Amino acid sequence: MEKELLEYLQLLRDFGRIYTQRIMDDDSGVADLKQSQVKAIYAFRDQDNFSMKELAERAGVKLPNMTMMIDEMERAGMVNRMRDNHDRRKVVVGLTSKGRKVRDIFLERRQSFAKEMFVKLKREDKEELLSSLASVCRILDKTLLEKG
Repeated sequence: MEKELLEYLQLLRDFGRIYTQRIMDDDSGVADLKQSQVKAIYAFRDQDNFSMKELAERAGVKLPNMTMMIDEMERAGMVNRMRDNHDRRKVVVGLTSKGRKVRDIFLERRQSFAKEMFVKLKREDKEELLSSLASVCRILDKTLLEKG
């Protein structure tokens, strides 16, 4: 069981690394992002501002790690921190114009790469891939529901 779990986790990491690296292999401005910054940029995929807690949850990282990621991104001019107007204890992180540009380029490259990859597949391979991914999602959902 332990060996199978480690193989599964390694496959997920490898896929994510290869996929992300391919997206970042160009001169569009996203090539300089660290893997951790990619997680943060993707967390901003549909909104420009989040509390640190919300951002950490969306990126799937712990709050202290999110703080370090945001520190780096702030130094790079991609985000800024501000206090929430309604609750001064709350820190809100917002994308700057540079951050929005990097996010938009990243999301466009991500979609283009997925299309490029998908168009090369034979019909049978597309169906098998979609079926396999649907099975993975269904199994993970079922496992998570049973746990909760």
